[in-house]
Amino acid sequence: MARMFNRLGGWWQLWMTLTVMWTIVVITYGWMNLPRAQQMPHNPQFLSKLSNEASSILFGRDASAEPARGALVWSQTPMIVRMSNGTRLTFPATTTGERIAFVRGEYSQLLNVKADEQKGPYLLEMLAIWLAPVLLPLVAGFAVRLICRGYKPPLGRVIPGGRSPSSIGRAVASAFAISGTRNRTDGNTMAASAAHPVPMSV
Repeated sequence: MARMFNRLGGWWQLWMTLTVMWTIVVITYGWMNLPRAQQMPHNPQFLSKLSNEASSILFGRDASAEPARGALVWSQTPMIVRMSNGTRLTFPATTTGERIAFVRGEYSQLLNVKADEQKGPYLLEMLAIWLAPVLLPLVAGFAVRLICRGYKPPLGRVIPGGRSPSSIGRAVASAFAISGTRNRTDGNTMAASAAHPVPMSV
């Protein structure tokens, strides 16, 4: 690999070096911001997607959550429980730890489903972010190279049977040269005849 890299030109080496560095940056950024259940913000619609049992526990509609007859109730203050994404849900004061864990499990499943739905578009966005700086310089470099080489199709290839501009120019120049040579020859002949007139015989 090192030998192949050294055989490349300076611009290719620079492009490959920058591409590797940009790839590392995009992968690191993409992994750190990958949609995860722990990072999903709370949405009130999540609560509407809970099962009937979980909703009854959370909103206090479960009859079994009522304290048993004769049991001591130390406080009637609602319980605030922190979910896996940091959201705090309020439970009735009589809710047991087992029922709270049941609601937390369903809420975490909803967060996982939402995170999986966002992973596909997110990865496509990261791919576009990675490709744009990598392909644009490559395409621009090839375009500049073609322009610098003066890439122009000959006229003879565009018009079947036609002559290229260079051959037409050479033909016109040759015609002017031949015409100039003939004019000079005729002028010299006329001058010589005037200087030495031919005697007329009687």
